[in-house]
Amino acid sequence: MHRFKHLCGTFAIDGTLARKENDAVGERVPGSEGDGLETQNILSTMTAMRNAVDIVQLRERNIALTKSAISASVTSDLMIINAINNIDEIDKIANTLAKRLREWYALHDPELEHSTPEHRAFVEALLTAPARSADTMGGTLTDTDIAILNDQASRIRDLYVQRDKLLVYLEETMRQHTPNIAAVAGGMIGGKLIALAGSLQRLATMPSGTVQLLGAETALFRHLRNPRARPPKHGIIFNHVLLQRAPKPLRGKAARAIADKISIAAKVDRFKGAFIGDKLYAEIESKIIEAMKVGTARNERERREAGGRA
Repeated sequence: MHRFKHLCGTFAIDGTLARKENDAVGERVPGSEGDGLETQNILSTMTAMRNAVDIVQLRERNIALTKSAISASVTSDLMIINAINNIDEIDKIANTLAKRLREWYALHDPELEHSTPEHRAFVEALLTAPARSADTMGGTLTDTDIAILNDQASRIRDLYVQRDKLLVYLEETMRQHTPNIAAVAGGMIGGKLIALAGSLQRLATMPSGTVQLLGAETALFRHLRNPRARPPKHGIIFNHVLLQRAPKPLRGKAARAIADKISIAAKVDRFKGAFIGDKLYAEIESKIIEAMKVGTARNERERREAGGRA
C-alpha cells in the first residue's frame, strides 16, 4: 500500500487505503473501490504525477536560465554608459547651481563674479577668499547670508570632486574593457560614443560615417529637412585632440580618419582582439600630416598660378 501527496493531490494505490482516505478527507481518492478501473486509475495517477514533476522542473530550469541571461546582460559597456550619463548629469546640475551661486554672490561681491568666469574657479575662490575687497560696490550681507553662500559653494565643489572620481573610474574601465577605443578616442569621447550608440555591440556594427556624426543628429536632420542648411562634418569627435589641432579646412578629412579608426577599434574591442590602439592613433596622425602637406602644396601652387596670371 502506498500513499502519495503531490501538487496534483493525494493519491492511494490500494483499495483499502483508498477507502480510509475517503473517510478521512471526505472526497473520492483515485484507486478506491467502486471505480471499476483501479489499474487504469493508478496509471493515470502516475502519469499526472510525472507531468507535474516535469512542469516543476521546467519552471525551475526556466528561472535558472532567466537569471543566467540577466546576469550575462550586465556587461562592461553598461558600466561605461552609466558613468557617462552620471558625468553628464553632474555637469548639468553643477552648471545650473553655479550660475545661481554667481548671481547670488554678485549682490555681495560683483568684482569676483566678473573676474572669475570659470565656474569651478569661482567656487574655489569664494571658499578660499578671506573676505571681499574693501572697495567693492556690492551690498553688505549678514553672517547668516555668507554662511549659506559658503555652504552652497561647498555642495557645488563636492559635485566637481565626484565628477573627477567618475572620470577616473571611466578612464580605468575603458582601458580595461575597451583599450583600443580608449587609445584612439580617449576615455571621455570613447565613452560618449558607446553611450550614444547604445552599446559596444551597436558601435562595432556601425559604419564609420555614422560614427563620425554621432552627437550631431540635430544638425543632420536639420540638413535633411532643409537642403540649404549645411550638413555636419562631425559629432562628438569634434573634441578629439587631433581634430582640434587640424586646420579648419582639413577638419572634415580629419574627422573621417578618426571615425574610421574608432570604428576599427570598436570592432577589435567587441571581439576581444589584440591591442592595436597605438598603431591606429599613429595612422590618424600620419593621415592628418599628409593631408596638411597636400593642402600646403596646393595652396603654394595656387599662389604661384595667381602670381603668374597677374
